[in-house]
Amino acid sequence: MVSKKDWFVDWFNTELYHTLYQHRDTEEAAFFLNNLSQYLRLSNNENVLDICCGRGRHSVYLNLKGFYVEGFDLSPSNIQYAKKFENPRLKFYEHDMRNEFKSNFFDLALNLFSSFGYFDDNADNFKVVKNAGKNLKKGGVLVIDFMNGHKVLNNLNLFEDKYTGGYHFRIEKTIESGFIVKKISVIENDIEKQFVEKVKILTKENFEDYFLEAGFEIFKIAGNYSLNDFDKEKSDRMIVFGRKI
Repeated sequence: MVSKKDWFVDWFNTELYHTLYQHRDTEEAAFFLNNLSQYLRLSNNENVLDICCGRGRHSVYLNLKGFYVEGFDLSPSNIQYAKKFENPRLKFYEHDMRNEFKSNFFDLALNLFSSFGYFDDNADNFKVVKNAGKNLKKGGVLVIDFMNGHKVLNNLNLFEDKYTGGYHFRIEKTIESGFIVKKISVIENDIEKQFVEKVKILTKENFEDYFLEAGFEIFKIAGNYSLNDFDKEKSDRMIVFGRKI
């Protein structure tokens, strides 16, 4: 159940969030998704679910490639924005990823750009994987694209000043109770605004446990958007592929 105290309720619903992460562009999404569709040998008659779709950059691109895509996100403003791109084969909904969406409907479910590990209760993180499984047909594939927490910890930049979109973001990173916590300060209209991001530090073993318990068989773990094999010391990403048994 969503609470107003949850950090992601406010932060993901702001224009400032999208300004800070605007470097995550359509070109990057296209590169990753082209590699993904080629590796999985996807056909255009498959149904794709984009979990935590944001403003829909991945959904829109997959739809342009011919797929039927549905995306959902908790942020009302994100969904309002994404709905501008809707067509008979592309739909967006406001929805919490901890809840089942459409039972046994999709061939592929995607959870991208570390849109995972937000919750204080580990059971909630498992619910995301479990309900993704419920949304998939038997034999369907779940792909979760997450940070490589080991490398992030070893290269943690505690303070960062970022200038983008006409704003100065001051970012402080700490490790608190198993989370990487970003404290973000920015001046908007002469008013200092403060936001928090929290992402749980999860290992390859954590995901193996989630997937196994949710009824998935992991068949690949990649370490970057080229889908090279995961290396704990060197990989920037940890992209887990599981097939619903």
